[in-house]
Amino acid sequence: MNLITGVGMRLIARLPGVLGVMLGASLLVSATLRMVPGDPVTLILGEQATESDRARLEDRLGLNRSFGEQYLKFLGDVISGELQSYRSEQTVFKAIAVALPQTLILSILALLLSASLGLSLGIAAALHRGTWIDAGALFFASIGLATPRIWLGPMLLLIFAVQFDLFPVGGNEGWLSLVLPVLSLGTAMAAMLARMTRSSLLEVLGMDYIRTARAKGLSERVVVGRHALRNALIPVITILGLQLGSLLAGAVVTEKIFNWPGIGTLLLKAIQTMDFPMVQGCILMIAGVYVLTNLMVDIIYELTDPRMRT
Repeated sequence: MNLITGVGMRLIARLPGVLGVMLGASLLVSATLRMVPGDPVTLILGEQATESDRARLEDRLGLNRSFGEQYLKFLGDVISGELQSYRSEQTVFKAIAVALPQTLILSILALLLSASLGLSLGIAAALHRGTWIDAGALFFASIGLATPRIWLGPMLLLIFAVQFDLFPVGGNEGWLSLVLPVLSLGTAMAAMLARMTRSSLLEVLGMDYIRTARAKGLSERVVVGRHALRNALIPVITILGLQLGSLLAGAVVTEKIFNWPGIGTLLLKAIQTMDFPMVQGCILMIAGVYVLTNLMVDIIYELTDPRMRT
């Protein structure tokens, strides 16, 4: 009960900071969008539109107001849930509610793949240091980190979708459509986790309390599983938590390559059409998920490392 109470108090204490980050992100995006060259009214009505038509649309969209007025209206629409897209009859949050689950499915599967593969390789490399297993894990990590996602995605499509016709070329046509984007999104993170896990576990295995545990006659399985691995995974948890937010942002490129109908595709389309409310809503949602992920990491810290509770 004390642990739950302590975690709850820390979350409450961090709420002002969370709100501040969200407010800062929304303000930065809103200000940046107003500096983008181009005119949403021209994109919507075309260059042949009359001045009266342009004036009416600018008034309806609120583009003829000052930046401060537009930002306050944006905040009010976010709070009320009535943030309206320039290009669609539905609200921004309804569009995000359709796209976000697709991105979450892609990101969570990529996270599971990278965690299972990266942790397994890292642990195996640390326990078999200097062997071919260690060399193979380090080689995979080096290749994974050095391969750009923007190159890997098209190569996976070209080989496995076009050349061998094993998977759909793009879009959401069932679970087979997830295989290639998940591989593309999760490979680099798996490589990073493998290196981090190996390095952290090797450091812990060299500590005095591990030697003491072995001297007491404990089996290697108990020494590694109960004493070494739990402490070695603390920095890895940080990487995992932060990477979930990064996966959401990185999914923008992957979704574009594989034509996946997620929030990344929605965001890119909104940028191309200068749909400012949609861009603001997507960025705010991604920032929110990132901040919530950091809070989840803090909770896991509390549960994993008793020292963090003090």
